Amino acid sequence: MNKESQLTLRLLICGYLVYLACSICKRQMSGDSAVPALAAYAAAAVMGLSGAGIGAYHLIQYRKSKKSADQDRMIEDDEAP
Repeated sequence: MNKESQLTLRLLICGYLVYLACSICKRQMSGDSAVPALAAYAAAAVMGLSGAGIGAYHLIQYRKSKKSADQDRMIEDDEAP
């Protein structure tokens, strides 16, 4: 599996975590939840921030590795006869 596919799958999972966090908040605000409000909002905050943070981390790592690979490719092109 190439790097782009890995990044896509990881970002989909992170997006799903954010979606679940929004769903928890939406259900809590509609009054359909039996969970205490503080616990629901805390769980939603943890899930949402985790999803966003992990997604940002993987996106930054992907961009760094792509930039490094591009620089290595440029060096190899310069050294080629």
